[in-house]
Amino acid sequence: MKYVFALAVTAWLGLCCDLALAGGPRVVVFLKAKPGTEQTLLDNTKHWMVEVRKVPGLERVDVNIQNDDPSTLVLYYNWRSKDDEEAYRKSDLYKQAIDALEPLVGERHLVRATNVD
Repeated sequence: MKYVFALAVTAWLGLCCDLALAGGPRVVVFLKAKPGTEQTLLDNTKHWMVEVRKVPGLERVDVNIQNDDPSTLVLYYNWRSKDDEEAYRKSDLYKQAIDALEPLVGERHLVRATNVD
């Protein structure tokens, strides 16, 4: 899993540069579903993203399924600023989404980076 995770992060960092967005923070989140909850996690994540996409300062968020492990979702967030990301993480919406999704998640990994090119 760690090797696949490292490859995914490397690919994600390349994607961030390809998006050619300004130098705001990037966050990638890996959510590995508990066995038997894969479709429910995907459906619930897509449901929450409707509201998350309205958050001020969020330039883009993408929900992906990892190609070599369909039980893992990969979420790519592009923020205008660190303050915008921090405000979201302190929001009721964030807390509600975490409360709804966390029971379905077996493993979670998060990486933060800043575009420099």
